[in-house]
Amino acid sequence: MPYYFLYFCCFAAALGVVFYIDRKNEETEDILTGQGILAVLIALSIFIGYLLLVCLLGWSLVKIPTLWWTESNNETTLKKLLFKIALFEEQIVEQQNKVNTLVKIAKKVSVKEDIELYKEAMLSEINRFSEDMQKYDFSIRENSFLDSDVKLSEQYLGNKKIDYKSLTTLNLKVKDQNTKLRRLFSFKQETMKRAIFIEDIISN
Repeated sequence: MPYYFLYFCCFAAALGVVFYIDRKNEETEDILTGQGILAVLIALSIFIGYLLLVCLLGWSLVKIPTLWWTESNNETTLKKLLFKIALFEEQIVEQQNKVNTLVKIAKKVSVKEDIELYKEAMLSEINRFSEDMQKYDFSIRENSFLDSDVKLSEQYLGNKKIDYKSLTTLNLKVKDQNTKLRRLFSFKQETMKRAIFIEDIISN
């Protein structure tokens, strides 16, 4: 009901503006009589149509009624959610390998004595991340292989001691991959909750 009232107010305001312009210009003919009113209504309908087209397509708002339509069927929604969970599972496995590879490198990399403190701080943060991820039944493992998707220079893989800049780069990579893994677990958990909710609706 409030939306219709708002539309009516906008329409009345538009007519008021047209009436004001029409009365202000005495030289022009009255347009709010007969065919003039019809022309105003046609112009307003065209304007509103273009406005809706720009809003719905330009801002992707057209997806809202589409989602309402597709999600009105609980069984179809449940299938889509289960499919998303399976995709998250695959992505989590791939991301786990990346995290395990970076953690293995972070623990074995050699640094100069004056920045050993920064390496210890990085390892402490990794341990805190590992403890926090236990709620998702995830534990960091040092893979016997290095994930090929993890792009690192040869200096991290050899016995040469790295400098502060290289250690900072490695630390940022570790944080980035850890954040991605945490996000995937969170998305999977939220999707599972929603799937369980839809399944309860179907079963009842």
